[in-house]
Parts: sequence; structure tokens; C-alpha cells
Amino acid sequence: MPTYTIKQVAAELQVSIPTVERWIKAKKINVIRLGYRTVRITDEELNRIKREGLEVTLAKGDKCDRCGKRSHELLPAYDPKAAKGTPTKNPDMICMTCAGKE
Repeated sequence: MPTYTIKQVAAELQVSIPTVERWIKAKKINVIRLGYRTVRITDEELNRIKREGLEVTLAKGDKCDRCGKRSHELLPAYDPKAAKGTPTKNPDMICMTCAGKE
């Protein structure tokens, strides 16, 4: 049974490492604990996440991808090249100020 590190899971799901860590802390991902700070995610769990999906939430103080300022209210950036109704896989997260400039 193959297992993966947090970094490998983040890369596979195209999310940040802190996002995976938040999911683990919120008990949205089942892990195998190898020590106090060392965890592994099984292949079955990774496939479940891919199948069911998990909501990407932002922590307080995440940074805007455009201006770099910390913001509590970040929005997915509008991508004019994307087809209508299809969400981009990993959209830029922008603050309310940058969103008003679009």
C-alpha cells in the first residue's frame, strides 16, 4: 500500500501544503501518524479525496496573489479565457481591492 507525504498530496491535488495541513487538522483527511509531526496519507485516501473533492478554505491572513497584501476576504480571480461555467483548477485568489479593479 503506497503512502504519500503532505507535500506529495498537495502537489497531486494542486493545493498548498497549509491547505492539506488544515484538512488534516479538521479531520477531513485520514492519516497514518508515524510520530508527533510525521504523517502519511494512503493511496485509498488520496483517491477518495480526488473522487469526492474537498473544499479549499482560506486561513485568516492569506495573501492576495496580485498585490501581496494580507486579506481576510479573498475571492477567486475571474479568468476571461476560461469557458463559461467551468471553474479554473487552481484560480488566483485576490483581495476585494484587486477584484474592484477588474
